[in-house]
Amino acid sequence: MRPKPWKRRAKKEKLEVPPPIPEKDIQRTILDYLNMQGHYAVRINTQGVPIHGEDGITGFRPSPQKGISDILCCLKGGRFLAVEVKSGDGKPTPEQDQFLKDITDRGGIGTVVWSLDELIADLKIAL
Repeated sequence: MRPKPWKRRAKKEKLEVPPPIPEKDIQRTILDYLNMQGHYAVRINTQGVPIHGEDGITGFRPSPQKGISDILCCLKGGRFLAVEVKSGDGKPTPEQDQFLKDITDRGGIGTVVWSLDELIADLKIAL
């Protein structure tokens, strides 16, 4: 029995998947969008404080609080927004999930997104 043509084609043609957009590029796009819409959005760097040694930076002292979202924003109406940005197959850590839950439990908006389009959709639902 001959295989179906689409099965033969699928084996012959391997489609190349483009690499995921880097998180920093998605973050920049989201920051630009939020600020252009009149909100106040900032990028939060939680990498930690550099430890300097004789050979330059030898490591980083951890941030005092783990899980803080990448972008924090005060929306025009005063509502708080926390955005965790991921790329590709990235998933939030348990600490990031907890931070977003803490925000939503207090009336803010906490979301994980992989693109600007997802953030816009989430905001339409939340507002």
